[in-house]
Amino acid sequence: MEKKIENSHFAKSKVYTNESEEKQLEDLIDLWRKKTFSIKDLPDIVHAINSNDIFQQNYGVIALRKILSTSKDIALFLCFY
Repeated sequence: MEKKIENSHFAKSKVYTNESEEKQLEDLIDLWRKKTFSIKDLPDIVHAINSNDIFQQNYGVIALRKILSTSKDIALFLCFY
């Protein structure tokens, strides 16, 4: 089974196979942890979380957790969203 992620938010266009998915996911997670996210990224993050692709789901959850842990006004934003 092959998975291709073309969106630049997720990775440069690469093909992932079952034999190497775990290592490549670990590499992507390290990359995503270094990235800075903001509220402006929320639509892309929600789309990623709702995806059927495990790589995109991981990206979305990591990004959402980073926003929630670093944003000072997230509670106020969510109250009015």
